[in-house]
Amino acid sequence: VVGGQREPDLRSDQRRFFQYQYNLRLISDGVALEITEQKHAEQALQASSRPTAPRISPGCCAPGGASSREAFALYTIDRAGFYVKGGRFFLPFGLRFQDDEVATRRATGFTFESADVGAEVGADDGRWSTALAITNGTSGGAEGDNGKQYSWTGARVFSLGRIGLSISTNDLPARAHRTVAGAFGTFCAGPVVVLAEADVIHDNDGTRPERHGGAGHLELDAAAHAGLTVRVFAGASDLDRSDGISRLTQWGVGIDWTPLPGLQVRGLYRARNGPFSVAGVRDDQATVELHVYF
Repeated sequence: VVGGQREPDLRSDQRRFFQYQYNLRLISDGVALEITEQKHAEQALQASSRPTAPRISPGCCAPGGASSREAFALYTIDRAGFYVKGGRFFLPFGLRFQDDEVATRRATGFTFESADVGAEVGADDGRWSTALAITNGTSGGAEGDNGKQYSWTGARVFSLGRIGLSISTNDLPARAHRTVAGAFGTFCAGPVVVLAEADVIHDNDGTRPERHGGAGHLELDAAAHAGLTVRVFAGASDLDRSDGISRLTQWGVGIDWTPLPGLQVRGLYRARNGPFSVAGVRDDQATVELHVYF
């Protein structure tokens, strides 16, 4: 962030909104971009539905290895939380765990590494939420055919959690095709939150017989203390149930500690298991991450 300023407050009926403008400088692959965006927020920390118009202009050239995961323009209106966005973004599918190695994320391909380019429309009125995206289906890479990927998710929100469905279909080159569908849910009981997702995967590479597989994930998050969350999870995946190879399984524990607003320390241990014929499936994993949010 290279600068910013507070703008006059906005008033609507009995609500008051504060607004601010910030300048953000991104450096990626030798090119620097200056982004100026104006944000609006209500005192109760609810986002205002007033449309925003980000402006991106070329800046100076500079070395660097950073990469942007999402970069899109977003337009929202007051009615039913309706929005439209276009650019590069994460596709709407299932529960978006902050862990790419979760069985349902890795097996389905909906990870933080696979943001795609296209457009999305959605709505969220507090009881129902839905989103539909049409993208290139190349995980952000160059377009290689006229086929598109269609991704949809919808959920019913309750006071103690939510239940939802997702589906995605992707037309790939050489008559290949992939369809993924699943159900997910969350349940909150005091300081404990349960998250679950189950997906079915249908792959057709255009040459060999079709493959039918699936993936599942179950997680329990508990607020042990203010700013401290303990996670316990287990999952499994099998991309081809008819190939005679046993499924891949995993379990693990994690700790998320937020000592200061905008600063989070994440620790995780994951134990994997699977057939010896698949490289790396019996490698355990231990990671410590530091996240800074602004």
